[in-house]
Amino acid sequence: MGAVLRPSARLRALAALGVVLACNAALVGWAWWFRQAVAPGWVKGPLIDPASPYAPENAMVRFAVAACAAFDLYLIGTLLLWRRGGPLRNASPARRWTARLAPLGVALAAAWVTENGLRLWLVHDMVTYFRPHPALHWVVRPNLRNFDNLKGGGRVTTNADGLRDGPASRVRPPGTYRVMVLGDSSNFGHGVEGSETWARVLERFVPTHRGMRVEVVNGATPGWTTYQAVAFMRGVGAAYAPDLVVAGFNNDPGPEYLGDAERAPGPGVGALNALLFRSEFYLLGREVVLATARRAVGTAAIRQAGEEPRYGALAADTARRLRPRVPRDAFVANLAALDALPGDFAWVNMPINRAVPELVARYVDASYRAAASELGGQRGFPVIDVDAAWQRDGIADFQPGHVFHPDAAGHARIAAQVAATLFPGEGAPTPLVLGISSLTPVHAHVAVALAAHPALAADAGVALDVRSYGSGKAQGDDVAAGRLDAFFSCEVPAARMLTSLPDAEVVATPGVLGRIAIVGRVPSLAALRGRRVAVAPGSTPAMDWETWGASLGAVVVPLDTDAMQDALARGAVDAAAGWDPWVARWLAEDPRLRVLASRPFRSVLAVRRSWADTPDPRGDRRRRLVALVERALRAAASERAATDSAVASVSGWPLEVVRAVADQNAWLTGTADASALVDADRAGLARAYAWARLPLPAWLAAPTPAR
Repeated sequence: MGAVLRPSARLRALAALGVVLACNAALVGWAWWFRQAVAPGWVKGPLIDPASPYAPENAMVRFAVAACAAFDLYLIGTLLLWRRGGPLRNASPARRWTARLAPLGVALAAAWVTENGLRLWLVHDMVTYFRPHPALHWVVRPNLRNFDNLKGGGRVTTNADGLRDGPASRVRPPGTYRVMVLGDSSNFGHGVEGSETWARVLERFVPTHRGMRVEVVNGATPGWTTYQAVAFMRGVGAAYAPDLVVAGFNNDPGPEYLGDAERAPGPGVGALNALLFRSEFYLLGREVVLATARRAVGTAAIRQAGEEPRYGALAADTARRLRPRVPRDAFVANLAALDALPGDFAWVNMPINRAVPELVARYVDASYRAAASELGGQRGFPVIDVDAAWQRDGIADFQPGHVFHPDAAGHARIAAQVAATLFPGEGAPTPLVLGISSLTPVHAHVAVALAAHPALAADAGVALDVRSYGSGKAQGDDVAAGRLDAFFSCEVPAARMLTSLPDAEVVATPGVLGRIAIVGRVPSLAALRGRRVAVAPGSTPAMDWETWGASLGAVVVPLDTDAMQDALARGAVDAAAGWDPWVARWLAEDPRLRVLASRPFRSVLAVRRSWADTPDPRGDRRRRLVALVERALRAAASERAATDSAVASVSGWPLEVVRAVADQNAWLTGTADASALVDADRAGLARAYAWARLPLPAWLAAPTPAR
């Protein structure tokens, strides 16, 4: 049996345990109290993230728990050594040295256990993908796999160097033309998935160059400036041996309390920092010391742990102390340094969201962009002014509320412009302006799917510009003016648009758009004899009414389609000739109405021959366009609930109306597998031409074989 502690020994053990617990409680309590002592965002400098475990308000508690664990493990270890050691008076020299070094071994073991415990904790309690770095200030954590960044930014996968979707090896494979993209969160792809970043889209736009496979490496990191870019390329980046570096930064003129170069460690501590920064315990403790010092000297602000910084209006004295993160002359020197690296160099003036003027005023300095353009002219490297192109064309493909972050469509546009500038005529994407009615389900389903999945156009090698129309007249005007390369339409409107643009031909059909129908409160079509029927003059329903009502002698009341429902409700007309989705809405909102006659309403996809016949290294443009539309329809069908909701949002139709129309389309119900014109499509078009008294085009009178 083990020895029984005497009462005095038991009291001493309890007292010692109480002291240990009190020390633990004091340390955790101190950390809990001081966790709110954080420097204001302007003073603290570029912050990894307020939710990061390395942010002071979070590091405090984590460090305290880790410190308690290390302290307790050390005490337990030394106690066990003391219990097992015995007297050393007659011990051998080797045993005496072992006994003297044993506490150090216990301390190292406690530190090792604590460090690895911290790492496991952070793996399971990490809400951001950043980690402090001794020279670059911060980097993206390496070896992430589909990391779900709760702060926004899409799922993130990184290689061993922390590069988003980067190659497994730094070594450039034989027969590979490697492009390195440098930048901040805009190029990294904050808010979009990895496959949607312009680096990945560029790789799909330009699969080969000079007979080699193109590989695009995304070396961007959120928050970086050209200062970090140069340091990165002189270290890790150089190992990737890129043939071309494409850089675009927004953060250099951003105001901070200290510039990026001023925050860099001195040359004497670089090697030591490189070692210390490997330890999570050190990184947490470093932030704890800094936060405590800020609190002591009164430069800390108090906010709840994890709370976002509140910048707001700056006091005059604070504003005077701010400076650019990278001064303009240093910015120019950094670009020159990047241009001097082996391989080619190009600069991108990234787009700016001018819908948030207060952020533009705070973070944008046009003189930096002008300096980049001037330096490019002097040194001969390309400057791709994406921002100027977006301003000129009225493009605003940004994530809401962000001054610099493009959405997925914006990334595709950037990739298209970079490809067209740096790789002209060699796999550059095919430009395509596509017109779609936002009020017409099925057509709108295609637009929504293309917007939700920019990779569809990128995989087809198409730089897509979708123009949505809420008015058939507006779309017709753009068709006649030649502003569209391709467009969707249906029957009589299609015949008119195609006649206004002799250069156009029909190449495919997305299928049925719903019904053309006569709707009324009478029991049958025959009951309309001598009654009043609302008809939109010159429309496809007007054409069908001439067939259905030829012998009825009904009184035709000319009305715009959107006025017919009210006329039916007031009894001003007894029936109306219309098409879905208007018909579906009338029936859904008035159960007394019934369909007296109907037929499927057919749709076509038309393309300009001058666009389609342009030689293209990627292959036949007609086939690629048709395949792209088919993939969009399949995507819409596979995500029907989400796509129907999006169509209802952009069109203004009730969701049940959108569903009713979509349920009549073979693509959206998953029963179609080809978009080739059928006899019913040709017959419907020929009938529309004849009714509108328009000359039948040669391609319809004598159709050519499918291309």
